[in-house]
Amino acid sequence: MPRSVFDLFGDQRNVDPFRLVILGFASLEDQLHGALAEAFDDQLPDELRRSYFKARLALARALTLISDDFRDPLGLLKKLRDDFAHGKLNDLSRSEASRLYAAIKKLAPDVVTQLPTLKDEDPPIILMTFLAILEVGLNADVEDWRERRARREEAMREWAERRRPPALTAEQIRELLRDAEQLEV
Repeated sequence: MPRSVFDLFGDQRNVDPFRLVILGFASLEDQLHGALAEAFDDQLPDELRRSYFKARLALARALTLISDDFRDPLGLLKKLRDDFAHGKLNDLSRSEASRLYAAIKKLAPDVVTQLPTLKDEDPPIILMTFLAILEVGLNADVEDWRERRARREEAMREWAERRRPPALTAEQIRELLRDAEQLEV
């Protein structure tokens, strides 16, 4: 399975919205799992891996892996995925595409001026744009989290270094050993 939604775009089979929603969601879910595993030092507990998507999303938010901006759009994608997977949808309608476009505008308000005709595009084009924006945004949030984590770890190392007693010299160690021998006698 592709690690990135961008890998999906080059495959002609993925112009089908059903396939694109299923595979796009799986790719983004896999990326979310990877970020959660990284937050747990690559030891994501099975209970978390098997938990409901909403719970994993809430955990990612609580750990500041992702911003709150992604909760609703990822929920929308999850609902589309479930509706396709369970036969409630056979194709991506104009109304679903409008909901995707509204989510795009919340995530990337500049889309209105940068891509003014996007709202009138075919639903699969809107879906592809939605998936691309989700992936780019999630990757940016996770990278930001990594940088914050590295800064915190560095600050803790510096703090510990400042509080560490100075290293003993060889002469001080010999003196301590002599004192210890004298105590034993």
